[in-house]
Amino acid sequence: FIFVSILAALAVSLVGPVSFIGLMVPPVVRGFVGTDYRYVLPASFIAGGILVMLADFVARMVNPPFETPFGLVISLIGVPFLLVQVRRERE
Repeated sequence: FIFVSILAALAVSLVGPVSFIGLMVPPVVRGFVGTDYRYVLPASFIAGGILVMLADFVARMVNPPFETPFGLVISLIGVPFLLVQVRRERE
């Protein structure tokens, strides 16, 4: 558990909070379209783009007329999701 958490934290710190999108979207999409990658990949592209647009919209609307950092919104969504995924894999 600790090793996986450290590796995920290292990957996110190197790439940035946008890497949470790659960790969040495919497992969620697999729940909707199944495990066939002919459907998972295109659906992940679309769902990832939608998530980025929604996060940007939320970042702009949290504290108008100032913008909240986009990465903060993605991190607020991604960290709890990652922790749930790691716990689920451990069980």
